[in-house]
Amino acid sequence: MSITLRITDAGRAALINAAHDGTNAVQIASVGVSPTAIVASAGTAALPGEIKRVSTVSGAGVAADVIHIVVRDETTDTYTVRSIALYLADGTLFAAYGQAAPIIEKSAGALMLLAIDATLLDVAASQITFGSANFLNPPATTETPGVVELATDAEAAGLADAMRVLTPKAMATIFTAANVLARLLSADGAGSGLDADMVDGRHAAEFALLTGATFTGPLAAASLESGAYLRAFGSTPPVGGRGLELLYTNTTGIVQAYNRGTNTLGDLLFYGSAIALTAPVAINGALNVAGAITRSGNRVWDQANDGAGSGLDADLLDGREAGEFALLSGATYTGKVRAPIVESANYIRAQGTGIPQDGAGIELLYGNTTGYLQAFDRTAGVFRELVIYGANIKLEPQGGTVGVAGGMNVAGALTRGNNKVLDVGNDGAGSGFDADLLDGREATDFALVAGGSFTGVTGHAGARIQGAASFAAGVGLELLYSGGNGILQPYDRSKGVFKDLVLYGMNISINPQGGAVGVGGAMNIGGALTRSGNAVMDVGNDGAGSGFDADLLDGHEGSEYDRVTAYSSAFNGYRVLADGTKECWGVVDVPSGGLVEVALPVAHTAWCVPIGSGAGAIGVRSVTGAPPTSFTVRNSSAEALTFRWHSRGV
Repeated sequence: MSITLRITDAGRAALINAAHDGTNAVQIASVGVSPTAIVASAGTAALPGEIKRVSTVSGAGVAADVIHIVVRDETTDTYTVRSIALYLADGTLFAAYGQAAPIIEKSAGALMLLAIDATLLDVAASQITFGSANFLNPPATTETPGVVELATDAEAAGLADAMRVLTPKAMATIFTAANVLARLLSADGAGSGLDADMVDGRHAAEFALLTGATFTGPLAAASLESGAYLRAFGSTPPVGGRGLELLYTNTTGIVQAYNRGTNTLGDLLFYGSAIALTAPVAINGALNVAGAITRSGNRVWDQANDGAGSGLDADLLDGREAGEFALLSGATYTGKVRAPIVESANYIRAQGTGIPQDGAGIELLYGNTTGYLQAFDRTAGVFRELVIYGANIKLEPQGGTVGVAGGMNVAGALTRGNNKVLDVGNDGAGSGFDADLLDGREATDFALVAGGSFTGVTGHAGARIQGAASFAAGVGLELLYSGGNGILQPYDRSKGVFKDLVLYGMNISINPQGGAVGVGGAMNIGGALTRSGNAVMDVGNDGAGSGFDADLLDGHEGSEYDRVTAYSSAFNGYRVLADGTKECWGVVDVPSGGLVEVALPVAHTAWCVPIGSGAGAIGVRSVTGAPPTSFTVRNSSAEALTFRWHSRGV
């Protein structure tokens, strides 16, 4: 059985050597037994109801604070044991234990063999010895041979019991294939040191290593996605999603240098002393060759090596002889002249000496089913003014109408059937123009400047109340009504993001009608924030000098607190309150029968009352000084004691 022994004061005194600077080893000589149940304490000096002492005692320390005791009684005595006491050779009661239920009952014809594992409080097991160990049978530990208990299958599978031992059957319960695999899965991965013989039934020699490999069969990949790449050599991987991709799409194999980070194609470079393309090559885009190109040993011309001095003399141009082309020195066209585009500084000019600026020209185009006459600057990528002069300019649509897709500026008067046409330059006051409808609506359908009452929801993608600056493309101040709430929001619909909403004014008032103002996110106020003219406190303007006077602190009035004006958190420390009260504390070791003077860690001006905690034989003897500066602690016991003290005074 396992119990906890209570070491008595006499037993503890026996452990202290004569110089009081170390310990003695003690030897248990006998064990007293009693049928009376006791509650052992440090002051137990005798075993109540003791019926006999058994001197056939064996024991040994089996742990730092555990001793194993075996008591043997071969007599014909009959008794019940509820309490036991361990005695030293000089009769000192060293330790005791008791309980209400019987520990053991001995009959006349029986041999009593009582085995006890006792835990010691504040005493090392190595300080206790026994006279005989010839029949000791202690529990086994990692240091002591002894008796062990066999583990059940459940205890073995739990892998938590440190006292029981495994049998071969229990080992088989633990080391099943599933359990071993589960253990390996919990410890595998990078850095585990696990070296498998096979992966999915294959040896390492069947796989390609990252350091390099020679494939014996075709290598195929549906696609190398998002940052994946194949690299023949070099230590630097492609940057930001770029890679060399080997693809097979439909019936075409593709090698491409693609940057999936930016979704753009990069340069694809081939290096070698000679690069041979053995099949017909089709190039959909441009081909850049750094060196010379030859065909059957003959030089091939390009725009960098043709021209004057190149020796290139073509017989035909697009299958035509030179006589079929117009020379720059002049030509007479025999048919119609068509040009889909007039590029760069070229132009068509009917009369005049000035030439259009670089890139500007009048273009005669025919696209789909429409003919265009346009003034376009292809260098700047913008349209220029198209000016048509004449005594009269007639636009005569053949079976259709004249349509103006953009604006039309008429320098003179514009009439329809000799009737004056109104515009923003000649309408308004005095123009005599009185419209009946505006966009099909009567005047009563609109709000007047003098005021009006809207009968429905008013909304607009962008609205500006006042100011000359226009909103950027897609950016607008939106007045919305959504889900039962009215919303004022600055929103950039071209980018799908919210912009800052800034309200300017001498004073800005937000007046909820019957509700409150709620802020769903953070609110940053550049200036002071007040409520009814009073400053609102925050972590930026509170503290010393802020004038902030809280009514409560954690629900308590200020009068309920003692304000600390000085403090020391040392082992022997103090605290000074605003009313002058001083609290001190500390710990002092007092030798047996000795006096120790304790200095107060902070000066007192009137009085001091020290109190403390320790054994009954130690306490405060006197307070020294007026005002007090120290107090004396006295220890009247036969052993050194520790005294924890606390004082209060002024």
